[in-house]
Amino acid sequence: TIEVLGFGSFVEDCHYITHGIGHAQLRRHEGNVGKSFAAMSEDAYFKNLSTCGNGYFHGVIEEYTKDIKSTDALTAALTLVCREPGAKNQIDCFHGMGHAAFIQLEYNTKDALAVCDAVSNDPVMQYSCYMGTFMEMSQDFSPEDLVTVKDGRMTFTTCDAQEARYRVACYAQHAAFFENFTKTPDDFAKNITFCTQIEHDEYRMACVKFFAGRAIRVMKYEDVPAMCQDGTSNRDERIACTAVFAGRIARSLDGTKSTPLYHQALSDVCRTLSFLDSGRCIALVKDPANKLYFN
Repeated sequence: TIEVLGFGSFVEDCHYITHGIGHAQLRRHEGNVGKSFAAMSEDAYFKNLSTCGNGYFHGVIEEYTKDIKSTDALTAALTLVCREPGAKNQIDCFHGMGHAAFIQLEYNTKDALAVCDAVSNDPVMQYSCYMGTFMEMSQDFSPEDLVTVKDGRMTFTTCDAQEARYRVACYAQHAAFFENFTKTPDDFAKNITFCTQIEHDEYRMACVKFFAGRAIRVMKYEDVPAMCQDGTSNRDERIACTAVFAGRIARSLDGTKSTPLYHQALSDVCRTLSFLDSGRCIALVKDPANKLYFN
């Protein structure tokens, strides 16, 4: 159960500070999105880390759309922007679209998600855009507006009100609210256990991946087995949790994903699982369909 402390304000972190840097950079480059993206290219992974969860890219897209207020005009502007030269980081570009759409359409969730559906036919890019919408929602609204807590358990009321195809992205972002109800918000190994109270398998998996992604910022891979095995509900979640760590640790060592160092790191982390499960872990990371979480 959740140790309820009451609702409080979000503590702004570096992710949203780098949103502001992205805004400033696009103005400096006179509206050239490609040039602004190239300044923090995906090829330069350590530069990308310094953008704090890629908030820089999200800020660039927000600045680009700041004077656009209609759904049709926003869709038209965003459909091409991630194809500009220099905008190599496609996932984060589309994620930035979700942030921008939610803001520019005056927090109308339905219209913002419709923009996400319209700007691409690629389900990965659409999903990334949904994630941006729900992430921006979690920043702009108080927890009590989006979730309810009763008898130490959280209900994701806003997520449950969405169409089924949007709910996974919503749960993946709003799992952050668990951190508002614990005395140890940075203890990800403990907080991942909150996911076990989500009954729906797919939504619970989204929560597990969220906390694994958060934990990678502060935990060593030696700590992965305890977190992913003790804090999850089943074998699939253990493997997915480990895969999130494995993919991001390996990529931090070699962003090109082509050298022996990358593959060795991937193997080392996945081998904290059993022999059979380690193979599934490596396969998950390498499957392009999973690149939002595992790469």
